Amino acid sequence: MEGTQYESNMGLLSTDVAHHSILNSEVSEPIAVFFDLETSRFSKQSDILQIAAQYNKSKFSVYVNPIQKIAAQASETNDLTNIRGELMVNGN
Repeated sequence: MEGTQYESNMGLLSTDVAHHSILNSEVSEPIAVFFDLETSRFSKQSDILQIAAQYNKSKFSVYVNPIQKIAAQASETNDLTNIRGELMVNGN
């Protein structure tokens, strides 16, 4: 994995940006990219907490510090919590 995967209080405005090369644009067969979002609640108004994707062995993952409170049910599902303004995974 490249770049910072998790860091307390990491957000979209982070200056640590990993540069990735673009795959060959002449793909002749469909490819499967697995994509995952973790959110602060189960509604349209939820904040995105994590964006992750994987294609073969290439992986991408970034955590986003939420603006709103993380619902208890969402936290039980994704193990993400916000403690004193810092996004934590499994309490760390």
